[in-house]
Amino acid sequence: MNNLFASVLVGVGCAVAGWSHGAPWTSQLGRLAQAPEEVRAVMEGLKGEEAQAFAGRLLRAANTLPLAPAEKNQRIARIAHELVAGSKTADGKAETLITIFTQASAAYLAGIADVLSAGLDIKLNGISQEEFLKIAKTVITRVGEETAGDPDALIRVTMTIATFLRAAGTGLDLEPVLLACLADADLASVVKNVIGAAVKGDYGPMLQANATARSGAGNWFVGRIEAPGEPLLPPVGNQAGWMGTDGGFGGQGIGGTGLGGAGALPYRGQKI
Repeated sequence: MNNLFASVLVGVGCAVAGWSHGAPWTSQLGRLAQAPEEVRAVMEGLKGEEAQAFAGRLLRAANTLPLAPAEKNQRIARIAHELVAGSKTADGKAETLITIFTQASAAYLAGIADVLSAGLDIKLNGISQEEFLKIAKTVITRVGEETAGDPDALIRVTMTIATFLRAAGTGLDLEPVLLACLADADLASVVKNVIGAAVKGDYGPMLQANATARSGAGNWFVGRIEAPGEPLLPPVGNQAGWMGTDGGFGGQGIGGTGLGGAGALPYRGQKI
């Protein structure tokens, strides 16, 4: 009996290793990082842990592309959009959003937030406030939990909440509800101080807080920050300059302001 049980465990282990190391998509990561228009179809064929393994590895692959910062920002944001769009169920989309906000390079989260806030727009998706909050609270809670100890936790959590606040629009005051998802009171107090500016595309207060040594609840310390010359998460964000020329958004660009919104996205299909 023990031998049989051991054989079953070995078989399960081999199956898991098989899809994580030898799944068909593993040999396509380099190509897909350069062809974001094909990402959605691949994601649609995956589910569960494999889908999230694919999402995480593709984001890491895209991060290694030898592109200029602005081009890479576009490319990674487009990939993030396609990963969420390719997730078939509401639960799958929530898991993909968690993967994106916990595993994508923090330097590119401004671009990701701009694009996802437009794609997740509550009016565009035609869902109820209750349905919207269910996903938002799940994602924010998990991002807060899974980034504990991450030197960029403040950036990751703030940009996650900012994404959902932008997607909700100005007609709903959801900030207190979303902040309440954070179990760490110190972190929540700092996010509360910087989230208003971040929603408007002003990341200066967030970056300042991220670079401040922790000395108590009023100065929650998260850790390092890229030098100002590494511009991928600039103090002030603005979608207006996102006129795509690479494999990102094409000639239509995004346009709009740093606030996201349904009119800021040149394609549809990312339904919650």
